[in-house]
Amino acid sequence: MHCQAWLTALALLMGVSHSAAGSSSLTIPLSRRQLGITREDGSVDMSALIQEEARTGWKYAKNAKHLARRGQPEASSSRFVRERRGGIQLKLASASVWTGTISVGNPPQNFSMYFDSGSTDLTLPDIACTELKCGTKARYSPSNSTTALNLNKTVTSRFADGSSSIGQAYADVVVGGGISVQNQTVISATSLSSTVAGLPSDGIMGLAFSGLSATGTDSFPVSMYKSGQGNYVGLRLAASNTSAITMGNLNISAIPGRVSWYNISSANTPNPLTYWQVNGSMTTVNGQPALSQRAEYVIDSGTTLIVAAPKYAAEFWRSVEGSAPYDSNHWTFPCANPPTVAFQFGSSTKRQFSVAAADFSLGFVPSNRTRCVGAVVGIDVGLGSDWILGDSFMKVRQQSGRQTKTTAKQNDLLYNPTWAPFFRVGTPSSTLRCDG
Repeated sequence: MHCQAWLTALALLMGVSHSAAGSSSLTIPLSRRQLGITREDGSVDMSALIQEEARTGWKYAKNAKHLARRGQPEASSSRFVRERRGGIQLKLASASVWTGTISVGNPPQNFSMYFDSGSTDLTLPDIACTELKCGTKARYSPSNSTTALNLNKTVTSRFADGSSSIGQAYADVVVGGGISVQNQTVISATSLSSTVAGLPSDGIMGLAFSGLSATGTDSFPVSMYKSGQGNYVGLRLAASNTSAITMGNLNISAIPGRVSWYNISSANTPNPLTYWQVNGSMTTVNGQPALSQRAEYVIDSGTTLIVAAPKYAAEFWRSVEGSAPYDSNHWTFPCANPPTVAFQFGSSTKRQFSVAAADFSLGFVPSNRTRCVGAVVGIDVGLGSDWILGDSFMKVRQQSGRQTKTTAKQNDLLYNPTWAPFFRVGTPSSTLRCDG
């Protein structure tokens, strides 16, 4: 049975503490590589920003091709990607790379992984990959693993930048912290795309659904659920050194504040599920709707930015006092007067989650220190009216007030609360939904 037959949900949890993790959960510490959108002097590096946007566009173009192979409509090609194809040297792989360590095989081979909620496959460089194609990354050696099984399937992922990743699919044991998944599909790549090769990690572990997989198989979290080892995945992305990914079980009663559950939707109903996304959602500026229609939100730890199609990004910016176009894809606002930007998930609750002012600004314009470039950018990645919420939205920041159930409602919109998105896979139809 495929994942789309199960009820899945997204929760936005306030004040997630270590005690909330169940006895069979694992927590992998994450480190973030700062790769240069905001310079040391606080100005924005537009070249680095455009590279990050191009990388995001290429990823979603790749995902669309995987869907097309399964008979789903392929997203329209991105004009943004076409305009910049071949014109950008990937000196910076991403401004937002969150990495942690897992092991693959028996005996275990350790790898630094980039955890990406906007893709599905687990990809590692193969032992046969040359330095030209895979750089100095640690290599996966299937022949040195007693549990590796060759699935006799060659996987080719072509990117819109003209590069591609080519590899062989294997089934092997994958261990993250204390959770071990048998027969997890691993793509052992003998050639990495420019996008993946440039990442400051050995490989990528996707956290999304099978609809985005090059092999049509499950991601690690879904495999974990199917093996009876829990059904929660939590990403805590913080400016401090407390970032972590938690998988397994979760003790809801140990979480202070409110827990809001939102059902996961699919643009390709009835199947397959693809992204962690919620429909019927709304973007607000200073507490007022910024769009004329509701949209779907895709939660993506693999980008720094908040992405909308240019049409909808322009509509959003018209709601921001003092905003002005920088170019056709970016807007600026008065640095001294940042807007209060928040996101309301689903149509059945009015609860809003705000973006900290420090995360909403990508830096001041080098020629004008009074104008800042905003994190909401206009890029056509083929998702129509859907929005992509990257780590500018996902990052945890300490709330300016007491963390209590009494004050939580008051502070949701005024401050960016200490919260983290948790994904729940395969829960029964009686799923708890508590919007406070």
